[in-house]
Amino acid sequence: MSHTSSPGASAFQEIVQRSAVGLMVIQDAAVVYCNPEAARLFAYSEAELCSLSLLDLIAGEDVPFMEVGSALRAQEPMTHSVQGVRKDGKTVPLEWTSVPSQHDGRCAIVATVLDATDRREAERRAQEEAERYQLLTQHMTDMICLHAPEGEYKWVSPSVEFILGYSPEEFLTLHSEDLLHPEEAGGLLDLGRTLLLGGERPVSTLVHRCLHKGGHYVWLESHTHIICDDTGEILHLQTSARDVTERRKMELRLERQAHYDPLTGLPNRRLFLTRLTEALAHFGPEHAEGMVLVVDLDRFEAVNDTLGYSAGDEVLQEVARRLTRTVGPTDTVARIGSDEFAVLLPTRPLAEGAEDVALRIRSELNRPIQLRYREETVAASVGAVTGRADHVSASRILSEAMGTVHVAKTVRKGIHIVRSQKETDGTSRGHRLEMDLRHAVARGELRAFYQPVVRLSDLSLAGFEALVRWEHPEFGLLGPEAFLRSAERSGQITAIDRWILREAGRQAYEWGAASDGRPLAINVNCTGHDVLDAGYTDDIRWVLDLLHDSPYSLALEITESLLVEETGLVSAELQEHQAAGARVCIDDFGTGYSSLRTLQELPIDVLKVDRSFVNTMTKDTQSRELVRAVVHLSQVLGKHVVAEGIESAEQAELLRQMGATYGQGYLFGKPMPAGEAAAFTERGVFVAAALA
Repeated sequence: MSHTSSPGASAFQEIVQRSAVGLMVIQDAAVVYCNPEAARLFAYSEAELCSLSLLDLIAGEDVPFMEVGSALRAQEPMTHSVQGVRKDGKTVPLEWTSVPSQHDGRCAIVATVLDATDRREAERRAQEEAERYQLLTQHMTDMICLHAPEGEYKWVSPSVEFILGYSPEEFLTLHSEDLLHPEEAGGLLDLGRTLLLGGERPVSTLVHRCLHKGGHYVWLESHTHIICDDTGEILHLQTSARDVTERRKMELRLERQAHYDPLTGLPNRRLFLTRLTEALAHFGPEHAEGMVLVVDLDRFEAVNDTLGYSAGDEVLQEVARRLTRTVGPTDTVARIGSDEFAVLLPTRPLAEGAEDVALRIRSELNRPIQLRYREETVAASVGAVTGRADHVSASRILSEAMGTVHVAKTVRKGIHIVRSQKETDGTSRGHRLEMDLRHAVARGELRAFYQPVVRLSDLSLAGFEALVRWEHPEFGLLGPEAFLRSAERSGQITAIDRWILREAGRQAYEWGAASDGRPLAINVNCTGHDVLDAGYTDDIRWVLDLLHDSPYSLALEITESLLVEETGLVSAELQEHQAAGARVCIDDFGTGYSSLRTLQELPIDVLKVDRSFVNTMTKDTQSRELVRAVVHLSQVLGKHVVAEGIESAEQAELLRQMGATYGQGYLFGKPMPAGEAAAFTERGVFVAAALA
């Protein structure tokens, strides 16, 4: 390096002086020149720095001489990291580059010096980060791998052995296509290609199966990031994955429980409706070849009652197997109720009509079933609905099919098929109500109404009879005449009677808590099935306990014919309830065939004279004398009498003169909701009184 005074040399000197890089000329291990930046790095003035040697500026005695000598011998630049010593004695990390040169005709070194503090800190942080990352990858349970977009693996964490059984070395020899489940490989690879070709860079989260070294598949939840360089080019994909096999098994179990019947393994109603909806969307509602059948077992309750529920389960399982064998692989057989099955045929052979399908199913199910200890025959009724243009709702189609099977059971001797809207409309309203009645209690559609019972001697309120009504979502409020007979036929009556018993008890308790303590009675109707039903008996006890400290008492109204048919069994149950505080009434007395001995033996507190006699007693002498005889009989037997159906003051007065204790009818009040009944008790014309 030589000094010149040319314009070019002056410009170069200016650049050196203003450089952000420290520059020094070293000759014989002494600093003979430095620029301001070099002086600043060492905290000396330029003059001070030029009076020092490398021994003063570099920590250690061997490095600088080795560097100078090596650079001179090699005649090429050499770079080292060194610790510089500042004027105050503190050290500073430097990046030192030695370049061979000439100064005043002699060999020298031009040294460039950079403060490496920030770089060293960055390197330290990077090292710590690398150590932490290594620690995590060595001990984490999740698997991490780097792989090319084409599927070749570049690196994998040691946890791969814990999750998939492969050593890291073994895993790196595999391809993603070797590991993915055949059912999922195509879709997963296509998804990856679509994302890459589309230029998207999302974080992809998937749940899929991966082949374990042991030969079985493991469910993984994987998260894949696309790693790119500064130009946007894809470097590799980074995937982290964890074993979710147990979670997935639980999810699949819950999914199966939600969509399949646990006893038969068939789809349940929910899954059937889903598949029917899919069929509608695929084929269109007007698809004439599709059909839905509902199969109802006619004697299933008899099997349960006589052979027990385990035999009933065997029957249901065999019916499921036969139905499945009877239909095709693309058809759906489902269990949609206790003894009801549904069959969806999206298509059927053109040569086979709807009747042929129904007959084939019915014939298969009418064959005897071999149970564990005996052979049993369970007949089946089949209803069917064929596809038509007005079919747009899966639930509506199934509802129609269920209606047809009820017609088949009661009218058509086993098979009924609907092909048109007109035929659907012809299905009786009674059968529709019978179907809906099955869910009325669960859907909260029942309503309790209350009709007052008064003491005829002073027209004081003695209590209420609780009566059930049905708030049908389509037909509105229905009286008992519209559905109770159907409830008795279908076996729903006990569920309805249990509901009205508990609701009346709850309402009576609520009224009693708000009353002035005057005792009243709450009457509920029940049947022989109710009295002998364990659940109904428990409900009676619950109501009696609820009303134990209430002004209200419970009275059970039972039909006269029931007492004759089941005298022994019913009497024992009624005596138990009577001992616990309930009263027992014979309802509609005079319409059955009770003997005087039966009335004397049964635990009866009250006789209710049927309205048919009360309505005609003012005009018909025979009716009047019959009522008079019943009243006299009750007095002889020590019973009270309630006259039903009182609609005129003349009837009420005549009954009072005969000695009838209580009256009930439209003269005193029609059946009314609880709110009106509560207000009714406050009317001044009635003075609250109790059954004496």
